[in-house]
Amino acid sequence: MAEVAALDLGNTRWSKRRELALGWINGLYHEVKAGDLVVLPGPIGPKDNEVRNTLVGEVFGLPERWREAPEPYASAGLLVRRVRWLAEIDERDLDGRTYRSLRTQNALISMRADLLRPVLGAAYQNVIVNGDFLARFQTTGLEFNARESYHFQAFVLAVVEAFSRRSEEGVTDKLQESIYAMAASVKRGDRYIPEQDFSIHSPGYTTLKGTSIVFVVSALFALALEGNAQPIDVNGNVSIEFENSVSTRYDPCAAEGIDEATRETLRAMGYDRWQEACRAATAANEDEGFAPRATVRK
Repeated sequence: MAEVAALDLGNTRWSKRRELALGWINGLYHEVKAGDLVVLPGPIGPKDNEVRNTLVGEVFGLPERWREAPEPYASAGLLVRRVRWLAEIDERDLDGRTYRSLRTQNALISMRADLLRPVLGAAYQNVIVNGDFLARFQTTGLEFNARESYHFQAFVLAVVEAFSRRSEEGVTDKLQESIYAMAASVKRGDRYIPEQDFSIHSPGYTTLKGTSIVFVVSALFALALEGNAQPIDVNGNVSIEFENSVSTRYDPCAAEGIDEATRETLRAMGYDRWQEACRAATAANEDEGFAPRATVRK
């Protein structure tokens, strides 16, 4: 940067190819809307102490002139878009196709949303693309195979069937007892059915995509975390609250709404031992297969 700053660029001319590239970049800068995502790959040929991280950011604001630019760019009136950087991804977490798509000789490219999906999945696990909610689950257990994948698909469709009955008929007492029978009862073309994408390799992933799948994910977590969980109560109400597990507000092993005197009584009855066992079980569950970044509470 110091070498560039020392150059006299007053009489510099752009080549034809660079003029075309500049027009393409300016066009994209104007087409980008506030809220659009930007993916910036790491440097090519990093040094030993550099990490090849890919940055994911969100554009905000309108095109503006870069008034804080250092010399010799300050007088050029460069057009810029401001970006709020949201996440860093280790490029080793990206698949080969996406990695090659990001590695281009063009300074700025417009990418299809389906190419960005692996990037967003690696960064967030749960994102929104073109109005669709995308929930991604990492599968890391060595025992995870096609059988577990089949069970998971049945869970998803069973919850869809229950939610559809509640939404359209207002009742859930006519549902089949088996999740597989419920899954088989889902009507073709039901608007609540999410797209499901699976890779049963380890590590692999499971992706759900749809406009209304937050309730599906919530119900799945409830069924997984509690043996007697009832995501839809007898009155047909969804009794699950969807929360981000990285939030420190919620500890699945800490009882809520209990005053200190009651806690002291619980400690005398073995509450601390239960908390210890709960955390051990939670840690064990994280090593057995799905490692989602969200959880639920009733």
